[in-house]
Amino acid sequence: MKNWKTLESKTAYSSKYFNVKKDIVLLPDGSKKDWTYWSDEDAALMVAVTDKKELIMIHQYRYLTKKIQIEFPSGALNKKEKPDVAAKREFEEETGLKCKKIEKLGAYYESCSQFTRKNHMYLTFDVESGVKKHDRGSKGYEDIRKVNYIPIKKAENMVLNGKIESSPTALALLLAIKRIESKRK
Repeated sequence: MKNWKTLESKTAYSSKYFNVKKDIVLLPDGSKKDWTYWSDEDAALMVAVTDKKELIMIHQYRYLTKKIQIEFPSGALNKKEKPDVAAKREFEEETGLKCKKIEKLGAYYESCSQFTRKNHMYLTFDVESGVKKHDRGSKGYEDIRKVNYIPIKKAENMVLNGKIESSPTALALLLAIKRIESKRK
């Protein structure tokens, strides 16, 4: 089967936060279709595990859900920034903590049909204190209420019970649990 072919691509809307693109694509059956999607920088996320087997998570107000969400520290990559560097930077900016040794858990599209952004997920067991920086985000919309230490099993139950609603956080937690279990063997 043939892939879709982009015939035309233009920016339908642009802001400092993201761009909305509208493409005209040629489908394998020869028909044409408009495809509208959100185009944005990739993001990086850090799963940090303490010596007490707790996860370092943030409580952040999210306007679209109208409530505080429990998430792993994450954020957009700066121009030409490598994902691992961004993950460390975001972790420090949002928690005031530092990490040195990290390992990649994977990289996944947030939504394969609506967004170009890929989330690069990392794991660290190497956490040290730093200086808390009040991060408003490079685009000015961060509202981090607190940093919390949550036992791994409790966080897993929070995902299963719908208390953690962020899909990148839920996926990263699943990947981290599997990685941690494989290290025990």
